[in-house]
Amino acid sequence: MRNLMTTCGIGVVLATFGCDGGGGSSIDENKVVSTMSDAEITALCNDARAEFGTRTVNCGDGVMVTVGITAEECTSNQFITKEGCAATAGAVLDCAAAFDAQTDAQFCSGSGAPPSGCSAAVVACIGGQ
Repeated sequence: MRNLMTTCGIGVVLATFGCDGGGGSSIDENKVVSTMSDAEITALCNDARAEFGTRTVNCGDGVMVTVGITAEECTSNQFITKEGCAATAGAVLDCAAAFDAQTDAQFCSGSGAPPSGCSAAVVACIGGQ
């Protein structure tokens, strides 16, 4: 989700996702990301994108930023890095939902901190780092 933060210019290493099902994931939410196949990683990214799709945020003074996970990030596996990722699919989805719940003001604040719904394990796995 490095793309998200770069696009937003808020310095959050973030993003993405999910929760108590929040609408039904296409993969096992208890599965650890590092054990997933490339196809499962793409499916997880698409599920996270369903939670936190792109939208434009108006930060005032003519500053508009785009936040969210793009389809391109999912198809090119740029969003989630599975190497050494100890987070579960469900934790990724919880983080995506937490980002989606943020207000425009929160995105524009530039605090640099991911939402409380994003564990450190998830933050370490997102953004193609």
